[in-house]
Amino acid sequence: MKKELIEKYAELVVKTGVNVQKNQLVVINANIVAKEFVEELAEKAYLAGASKVKVNWSDEALQKMKFQYQSNETISDIRDYLYAEALDDNERGACFIHVLSDNPDNLKDVDSAKVALQMSSYFKNPLASKIMNYTMANINQWCVVGYPSNEWAQKVFPNETAKNANNLLSKAILKTARITSRNNPVKELEKHNRKLHANFVKMNKLNFKSLHYTNSLGTDIEIGLPKHHVWAGGAELSQSGIKYAPNIPSEEIFTAPDKLQVNGIVYASMPLAYNGSVIKDLWIKVKDGKIIDFGAKENQNVLAKLLDTDSGSHYLGEVALVPYDSPISNIGILFFNTLYDENASCHLAIGRGYPMCIKNGEKMTEEECENAGVNFSNTHVDFMVGTKDLQIIGTKYDGQKVTVFKEGNFAI
Repeated sequence: MKKELIEKYAELVVKTGVNVQKNQLVVINANIVAKEFVEELAEKAYLAGASKVKVNWSDEALQKMKFQYQSNETISDIRDYLYAEALDDNERGACFIHVLSDNPDNLKDVDSAKVALQMSSYFKNPLASKIMNYTMANINQWCVVGYPSNEWAQKVFPNETAKNANNLLSKAILKTARITSRNNPVKELEKHNRKLHANFVKMNKLNFKSLHYTNSLGTDIEIGLPKHHVWAGGAELSQSGIKYAPNIPSEEIFTAPDKLQVNGIVYASMPLAYNGSVIKDLWIKVKDGKIIDFGAKENQNVLAKLLDTDSGSHYLGEVALVPYDSPISNIGILFFNTLYDENASCHLAIGRGYPMCIKNGEKMTEEECENAGVNFSNTHVDFMVGTKDLQIIGTKYDGQKVTVFKEGNFAI
């Protein structure tokens, strides 16, 4: 990426993504390959008034070695100070920037049981769920963005040299974020978020009881919605009233399904990159909200581990609408990264739902949210279901049926 564009990208993330406030702690989680971008993010954050910028670095080669060489006992031994530090950052009102540069195949040759063991061990501590809730309940600002690595780029562009592939992925990332050398991406994103706002306002006014999905892949699933569900998308408000954009890019509007009111079968329309492996052609069958059967052509064992995370991972937590004819979809690239692929396709999420997706949900206890229909889990994994022939029929409380999606796009 050119220096000028890295600066614009960093400014967009700091000003609009997390909207850094004066004297706020900023925490950046990033792969070491994003060093140049992270340094720019840090400087922009300080210039915006941050009191301190803290960076948590990761390295994929070291991550892979951990699963290759550490014992199960060592992997599952997660020290209390790690939770205490993360909780302290949240309690101090930090905002969080997550920079994704993951190689989708980084862990494909390691024991998936070890990867699952680490996650299950982490969530055995009740503080883990409390930390996760800071994000899911919009207590603090957070933003997820991408930055290219050679390994990721060559997965997306396998017939290119590492340099060419990286350049192509860089251009695609900047395009999805609406960044060019001539425009003001902050204003462009604000304009785009107003369009997303108009879409979710329509859905909130329609107040559907359920949505019925069908397409030629075989998807035929009816998704009930909580009685007091709320659609959202684009810019969000933290619980302290700070406007921010949790995903750059974002083309979705979303809400929570009713945990117990989902029935049917759904087929993924894209591969799912998850925990260093790529799950291909996954499908799930759901009855009364619970996933009762599933399959995949590749890495079905990884999918099985995901679904067995906890009791809540047997249910769905999010339903999101993205037009097939949308900017990221029209680029025509499979990113092998959920941040991008989910914004090219309608998607669902396995696991935890967002409390903000029901009226006053952010003020409710976990038990109150679940009683209102929102699922709780220690995982939240999106998978893509949108196709060019996807049809979605909404049913209102008076029985009236409305075509929400026709041929993959909004019809309302």
